Amino acid sequence: MPTTADVTTTNAELIIEDDPQISSCKGLFNDFKESFSKSMIQGNMKQMLTDYESMCEQHYQLLRRLLTKVVPGQEKFVRTVEMMNLVNQERCTWRLLTSLFADREQAKTSQPMEVSQNIVTAQDLICHLYDNDAKVRQAQLVVDWLEQNALDQLEDIYDPVKFFTDKMGAWWNTLHALNQKKPSFHSERTHVTKLDPDAPTRQKLPLTDLDVEDEGRLSNFIFACIQAGQLDEAQNLCTKVGEVWKAAAMEGWRLYHDPNLSGLGQGGTLNPVSGNPNRDLWKTVCWRLASDEKVSRCERAIYAAFCGHLEALLPSCKTWHDHLWAFMRVFVDQRVEEHLHTHYVGLRPLRALPDGFASKRISVESVFQELSSSTNEDVRQQSKYRFHLIQQYIILSDMDSLVEEVHEWARDEAHPPAPQFLRCLAHLLLFLQATGATSKDGQVAAVVEAYVSHLIDTDQRPLVAAYVATLPSHLQVHLYATFLKGIRGTEERKSCLKYAEESGLTVNSITRMLVETVRSENLAEATCSDTNQVSDSDQEKIDAIEWMTFDPLQRSEAMKQANAIMRSFLASKKLLACKKAFDQLPVKSIDVIFKNTLQQTGNTELSNEDGNAVKEYLCIKAYLDAHDAFNEWFAHYHGRKPTLPEPPSAANYMERVAHEHRVKEHKVEVAQWQSSLDQLTKRAEESLYNVLLFVTGGWMVDQNDVSQEEGGRLHQMRLLRQLCLPQICFLLHTVLHSTKQHHACLQLADLVASENHLLYRSFGREELQKLLSKIRESCLELLDAKLDPLGYELA
Repeated sequence: MPTTADVTTTNAELIIEDDPQISSCKGLFNDFKESFSKSMIQGNMKQMLTDYESMCEQHYQLLRRLLTKVVPGQEKFVRTVEMMNLVNQERCTWRLLTSLFADREQAKTSQPMEVSQNIVTAQDLICHLYDNDAKVRQAQLVVDWLEQNALDQLEDIYDPVKFFTDKMGAWWNTLHALNQKKPSFHSERTHVTKLDPDAPTRQKLPLTDLDVEDEGRLSNFIFACIQAGQLDEAQNLCTKVGEVWKAAAMEGWRLYHDPNLSGLGQGGTLNPVSGNPNRDLWKTVCWRLASDEKVSRCERAIYAAFCGHLEALLPSCKTWHDHLWAFMRVFVDQRVEEHLHTHYVGLRPLRALPDGFASKRISVESVFQELSSSTNEDVRQQSKYRFHLIQQYIILSDMDSLVEEVHEWARDEAHPPAPQFLRCLAHLLLFLQATGATSKDGQVAAVVEAYVSHLIDTDQRPLVAAYVATLPSHLQVHLYATFLKGIRGTEERKSCLKYAEESGLTVNSITRMLVETVRSENLAEATCSDTNQVSDSDQEKIDAIEWMTFDPLQRSEAMKQANAIMRSFLASKKLLACKKAFDQLPVKSIDVIFKNTLQQTGNTELSNEDGNAVKEYLCIKAYLDAHDAFNEWFAHYHGRKPTLPEPPSAANYMERVAHEHRVKEHKVEVAQWQSSLDQLTKRAEESLYNVLLFVTGGWMVDQNDVSQEEGGRLHQMRLLRQLCLPQICFLLHTVLHSTKQHHACLQLADLVASENHLLYRSFGREELQKLLSKIRESCLELLDAKLDPLGYELA
């Protein structure tokens, strides 16, 4: 990810050329995964939230810098602005959760305390309130959070430089007009004749137009500073422009505190006193100013922010966050004043609260009802924004409702969450689940599953396993197996299994489900496609075997799955596909299985299932070897026999000599051909007999007892015997008959009928008739050779 320092005008345009969700912010996916995995291992949830906020901050600053380097107006520029706003909202959400999570965790171990007699000052009393009332404390945290968010935007909205001029002093335009004793700038309006702070109110006359404009701009900036928690900045500016009384007026809210009431300082010295001892009186005056309609709206809002005057505060608030700040600030103010008036014992009684102060007692729950039904259309609409709803549920600590809402968003196919928003939602719910803040595990899993699907669709393979590992075990196996189906290439497959192992997934179960799933697909195609070709679905099954060959400890299971795939190929007469599947298993797989057994049990005696799997594997090998041997013999017998050269017609002496030479060469070639044929015939006979006379019970017959669960496998093996053994007999007869071993052909009947091998059980009526017909042909050949039908010489 490029840093903000790396962005130049040139590369900014290149980055903007790409979709901002893919280019500048793609790194968030990996960054969040790294932080999530690390924090889960360490069990440090607080650090997780801090990391999330920090990463969003970095990308937000990067996007801001991008926008300053590119000409506005382009469509991608607009999308980048939208992405910047989304990242900013996410940053603010993590910031809110960080603040409230820390407080709520601490509150679990703290015990409320009664008001002590040692609490003698207003400041101590309110500190006690904050320590013991979680709602007030957390409401103040929300106010602090909103002010921090506003501070981030303050420098983008207001520039304090515009308040500074060469002529420093309050209302200097009006002063200049008074000194000139004529209206300023030829204005016919009358204005004040005095310049004390109360003059406009007392005389009911305005300042000059330019000063009125300056006052409005100054009031807007002061209010923005208050919203951003920058009271000192506002007071400093008031002092610099000569309106010191405004700076002083904003100082009276501080709670009175005399530490000397609890004891003197070191050496009996007096400690400094802080706060306003007449705060109640000051607050009454603020309330009156906030209620005075002759005062400008923004200035009324300034005083309203200090005295809890909600009606005067809201008109200057524009956005949902502004209104939330106003309500939460008034909520805290109400609770503070109620606590002071209930418990404060001072030298004099506190003045009664202004009329209307407690006319509408606010609760945190009612705040959001007010926002959703606000008379301000923009605020009502913004109440439906998804990030605002998330923040609402976090503030209310209603995490189950939050999870349900997010779950509905993830299911909304008409308006699915944007990728970056989906990432935020998934990590938010995973955090809530990890901290025990929600019991909606099913909905959390559904949202995470949607996020995993996005990671798979966008080919972010290294990230998938970490999130699959957070799901219930049955979903882990299914989802990761589905993901692995799309992976091609041996090295990529190894990497994906490594990610799964590092994330704690059960790799063996996953690869087994993967192979079984692939095996069960496209069954209809498997029975009807060309037996001489390997279809795409066949190749997918063959490739699936590789997944189980990476781990030597899984080799026995790999052999069982490979056997099952090869059985289906043999049943469909797909020898080429079966050979490829056989070659997919490493050559020394049987040795690996015995080695694993020795390590696990201390001996080399295989379990019944493993023993049967090894035998079945050898049966298939014998069958494939038999077909290979027959095909090689057949090709040599029918296609490679040298052709006798034709004698020349009416040839001269030289041509006759050349022909005699070719005949001699032909004899040599025939001898070589016959020698090779004898070897191939012997190999073909042995290979075909190996199938028919397979040891330990016969071909495709288990040597050990099996469980009832393998009934389907046993049925398949019986069908394969019925399909393959007659065919092997016919191929063997072809070899023997073609090489004039007619007596051996007759012995095939004895072999099939033998009770030792029970081959006749695999023959149907048609196969037996066909075999007898072939044996009859061999008998006729014997008769033509002057032998009896059994191959013996006639007496």
